[in-house]
Amino acid sequence: MVANFNRTLRVARELRPGAEFFAWVSDHDIWYPYWLESLVAELEADARVVLAYPIYLKVSDEGKPLGTGGWRFHTSGISDRRRRLRTVMRQMSAGNMIYGLFRMVALRRVGGQHRILLPDRMLIAEISLLGRFRQVPQMFWCRRHRRGRFSIERQRQSLFGPRRPLWAWLPWSLTHPFVLAWSFGVRGTGRPDIGRITGWTLALESIVIGVAEQLSQLRRELRQRR
Repeated sequence: MVANFNRTLRVARELRPGAEFFAWVSDHDIWYPYWLESLVAELEADARVVLAYPIYLKVSDEGKPLGTGGWRFHTSGISDRRRRLRTVMRQMSAGNMIYGLFRMVALRRVGGQHRILLPDRMLIAEISLLGRFRQVPQMFWCRRHRRGRFSIERQRQSLFGPRRPLWAWLPWSLTHPFVLAWSFGVRGTGRPDIGRITGWTLALESIVIGVAEQLSQLRRELRQRR
């Protein structure tokens, strides 16, 4: 799945090397005519914004409305990168945000998605260090919700297939900080704005945040099973 996401990005860059913006589009959702126009306006209005997305409407497999997604989130007023990363890691809805409109220069810097668990969450965290997020307060997207709950095992299958690497069994709260350290601490993705030492510091901080988020998620799941 990650290879397909990245191939789409690569082909788009080859076909339109001067493109400023990019979006992944899922084949089972519904996109309203003003979706692109509205999100482009957000990105053009502020060069600091690297990702824009709308409010969405949940629909069933048959297209029946299930209610507007109550999730509201943006980082347009947060200039401090550390605070922005902490806020994003705690409040993001990666499955919704990954289908927003990205500024292409930011995607080029991080190189697309990584072959790890929850790759959308990892990409959103990386991108948050390069700029801000804006949410358009209108409903321009219907997201189809499949029956059944999210499953890490099902994601392992779709991401890696039958030959799964050893790191596929590690919790994302450990693999994501490693990728962050490699990207910003070793490769220098954030330079000159974010130095390599700062990159390592951010990666270490993300371990604490990630472990806390996983524990919180585990507690919620245990309460739901009671």
